[in-house]
Amino acid sequence: MSEFYQELMDFLDKLVKITASVLAGIMFLLIVMQVFTRHCPWVPTPPWTEELARYVMIYMAFTGASHGIKEWDNVNVDIILNRMSSGIRRNVEVIIKILVLLFLILVTVMSIRNFGTVGWRQKSPSLRIEMIYFQSAVIIGCFLCCLQCIGTILKDLLERRRS
Repeated sequence: MSEFYQELMDFLDKLVKITASVLAGIMFLLIVMQVFTRHCPWVPTPPWTEELARYVMIYMAFTGASHGIKEWDNVNVDIILNRMSSGIRRNVEVIIKILVLLFLILVTVMSIRNFGTVGWRQKSPSLRIEMIYFQSAVIIGCFLCCLQCIGTILKDLLERRRS
């Protein structure tokens, strides 16, 4: 069961990396287009490029966060953890990951509740598209982070069982 889950998480991680790379390319092109049109007075500046680049960056950040969760590659202060024995340290690390998972679940549930009620009524200022499409980046990103966090917890528990 856990091997299948790890393979699924690896597959999702590859999709996330590809998606983040494509989004970074789109954001780059939008910003280059924006800079080019600002410095060339004969080319009209599209008003939507800045807003779309911002939304692309939000999607890139929220989906890319799941890769950081998978690798557990986040900023932390481990001065207290380094002073603990290895057994206690592993227990505390699993507890920290469970707390992170609970927080991600809370954010996902609250996002679904709140964005579903207002996202269809709001429109983005210059694109004039419903905000739910952009707000769903939080839901998608947190859901992917939840899946990856479960994977890291399972991996830690299996490693503990083996040793």
